[in-house]
Amino acid sequence: AYSVFDTEVGYCQGINFIAAMLLTFMPEEESFWTLVVVMNEDPYKLRDLFSREMALTHEALYIADKLFSQFLPNLYDHLEDEQVYIAIFITQWL
Repeated sequence: AYSVFDTEVGYCQGINFIAAMLLTFMPEEESFWTLVVVMNEDPYKLRDLFSREMALTHEALYIADKLFSQFLPNLYDHLEDEQVYIAIFITQWL
């Protein structure tokens, strides 16, 4: 339903995790309108995580990469040596 409501974002696979969590705790219509708020209003504004350009996603990945290297340098270096980049798994935590 959200993809029809917000055609600019459209369908994005990651939104289903948010929608499923909302549906666990509230009725369908309330979940939908809560999702609209979470996607579009302060303090959440998650819409840019799911836009076609994924601007907020790229920003969050950059920040996560820098924090990971600063606070877990040994693990960061090891994963880099093994060519395991945090973008592979960190998006599930955003």
